[in-house]
Amino acid sequence: MAITGLPVLFLLAARMAIVVSAESAEGQPTLRYAERDGERVAQVLGELGDFAQIVRLRQPSLRTLEQTLDAAEGRSAGDPGLKI
Repeated sequence: MAITGLPVLFLLAARMAIVVSAESAEGQPTLRYAERDGERVAQVLGELGDFAQIVRLRQPSLRTLEQTLDAAEGRSAGDPGLKI
């Protein structure tokens, strides 16, 4: 009987993805295809990954990245079914 309850649990669980790409970083060589690859990853996650939300960050500042991660953490704390 527990098996019949599993699909309901999966339907209640939501997933969130944060896709970050950066072509350059201090002290590192420039990455030629980082932006394109980030777009493709986000697209595949959207088409095949069954994500409720995909946040796409392009060349974010450290502050923007930290704020995005903090917001996702806060959202998941309020929604126990959310997987990041």
